[in-house]
Amino acid sequence: MKKSPLVGGLIALFLVPWSWSWHLASPGAQMPTHEIVILHTVAEEGEEALDLSVYFTIVDANGRPVSKEHTTPQDITIALGNEEGTDAEVGDPQSPIYIVLLLDASGSMARLMGKVQEAAAAAVDHAPPNAFFAVYQFNELPTLLQEFTDDPQLVKTAINKATSRELAATCLYDAAYGAIETLDNKIQAPHERRAIILFTDGKDETAEGGACSSFSNADVIEKATTPSPSKTPIYTIGLCKGPNDCSNIDTAVLEEIARETSASWEIGEPEQLNALFEDIMGALNSQWLATAPVLARAGENWAYLRGSYANERLQEDFSFTSKRDYTRSLVTISSVQYERTDDSYHITLGVKNPAQIREMIVEAWSEASGVKVQEKIFKDVDFSSPLVFDTNEEFKTGQDYRFEVRAKDASGKLIEIPVDQGKEKTSILAEHPVTYEGGVAFEIRSISEDSRWNPRELIVKLNIQSSTDDAFEYHGSVQDASGAERIVIGEDEIAACEEAPPCERSIRVPLPTNMRTRGGKYQVLLDLWRKGERDKGVTSSQKEFIYEAPGFFVRLGAFVLNPFVLGVIALVLVGVVVGIIYWRRPKAQENLLPPVLPPTDHLQGHHQLLIKVVKTPDASQRRELIVDRFPRVIGRGTEADVPITGDKEISRRHVEITVKFHQFYVTDCGSSNKTFLDGIELEPNKPTLLDRRATLRLGQSTLLELDPNPYR
Repeated sequence: MKKSPLVGGLIALFLVPWSWSWHLASPGAQMPTHEIVILHTVAEEGEEALDLSVYFTIVDANGRPVSKEHTTPQDITIALGNEEGTDAEVGDPQSPIYIVLLLDASGSMARLMGKVQEAAAAAVDHAPPNAFFAVYQFNELPTLLQEFTDDPQLVKTAINKATSRELAATCLYDAAYGAIETLDNKIQAPHERRAIILFTDGKDETAEGGACSSFSNADVIEKATTPSPSKTPIYTIGLCKGPNDCSNIDTAVLEEIARETSASWEIGEPEQLNALFEDIMGALNSQWLATAPVLARAGENWAYLRGSYANERLQEDFSFTSKRDYTRSLVTISSVQYERTDDSYHITLGVKNPAQIREMIVEAWSEASGVKVQEKIFKDVDFSSPLVFDTNEEFKTGQDYRFEVRAKDASGKLIEIPVDQGKEKTSILAEHPVTYEGGVAFEIRSISEDSRWNPRELIVKLNIQSSTDDAFEYHGSVQDASGAERIVIGEDEIAACEEAPPCERSIRVPLPTNMRTRGGKYQVLLDLWRKGERDKGVTSSQKEFIYEAPGFFVRLGAFVLNPFVLGVIALVLVGVVVGIIYWRRPKAQENLLPPVLPPTDHLQGHHQLLIKVVKTPDASQRRELIVDRFPRVIGRGTEADVPITGDKEISRRHVEITVKFHQFYVTDCGSSNKTFLDGIELEPNKPTLLDRRATLRLGQSTLLELDPNPYR
């Protein structure tokens, strides 16, 4: 990230004198012969501080990375602005490093390619831990010989495939530029590192001596040093013709590319190839990782990496970005624990000066709406115990909230602290995000039939985690794997848990006739909430089960053994016996009466449906009515038979209720904001059976109750 001239000037005016004083703090201090070079920074959000990781190397006066074998940096700290700084942990980086190996395959390499391959392959064995290599050869164009791999043998095999082509050009800068783009596309995680090893025995030119690349060395340097979060170090190796004869390469350019990208460069003759590659691998292994928590502020931050090396005190500035503020305060939140038994949060605070605080104010804010949903004041606080924050009806299961802690001093005034040691102040001493889990947790333990011979109900057994004295309510459905066949579990009540949690409860779901004889894979979907607290939060669970329907003979046996059927059979047998006796007795003359005709019922079927508008933005629209003519359309438009105004989420023709074969059906008319029957989304223009009382939700804000048997 580049600093703007204004920002850079302000930083210089403020920090240069202080920086010089730091360097010259000890008598007789001299200009350092080493420097810290920062390669890569990673900022990760923590609870109370930003975790900052800085990848760096130590370079000598010539700009070459210093091997770790010589000495170790001491007293490494990371400081923001003019702070003293935070001690950093320093160690060897273990994150993956992706290395692109570029091998010159121009015409001049024909007689040297074997030696280069031997030296490069030997150097692979000395690569840093977790190194992944991609191998390219280049002349006019780069050619991929091996995708990124951490298998050394595959890398060596690819190196040995490199082939020089007679009179081929050396497009050096295009190859380097393309390698940077390859790394940009490959790097995914913040801690992943990158590097390029560029080997050449020539200049960027064609066989005729003209420029070969479309990019320049300046373009390559700018591309490598203008990263998203990190530089791309380009380690260069130049191969001279012979001793004291390097006219075939541009040593100044190779040195400039390496120096400007915080890398190392090596120049030598063919007899030194092994040493040249080994020195480059040594430079790659010279990286250090410093990690420390810092109290950053939201946005861009400027910091220093400081330390001692070879009796010299060094420092280097860098920038990073933080998503939120981390400020020093009197109060910190040590932990926030949700207690399901009493539906509360237990907030443990760390306080630097308890005597300064008279009362604590804890506020809960909705992350979604930015609205304060609850506030609680604690006086005469015992900070050795957690603060108990009981939730109210504004807390919704699965929603994100943020606790903000404020405090008042002995005079009753809100305590304020500076924001990042600036002039701006805030009364928020600490904050902590939470996701509300809801007051009830449950799981579907098992699903079984009430009888293997003649199943009429499913028994769904639940394990419920709650020790309150509240009862529960539920609704849901049972459906097959395709979702085409569906049984609605109507809203009902479950008794409260009186025993120690988890308590076991069961619900019974009637099996439709068509499902009793058809087995298959089904799924139970269930919503559960505390009685009267549906608006506060619903907990959901689901479980698949295999329903094995009884065979024909099993069902026949069950039918015959039914007490009612047995009674009917017995009555029939008795009737037959009585009939035989009756017909065999002597017949007497009887007064024959004319036959009595059965009564004729001329009444037609009469269908009535109770529609109750339970909830809608316009309170005047809440009502209930009996509908006895069909089809009927519910919607917002004037053409609707049952109009509901005041809710923009309802379509003009939202849903239609029809009667077919004496049964009610509900059809979504292609509404914009969907229709939900007992929480299940209806497929547009597809009739769904309504065979019991159910809830019908139009969009998100209007709720109706439909009862096909209003006078039962």
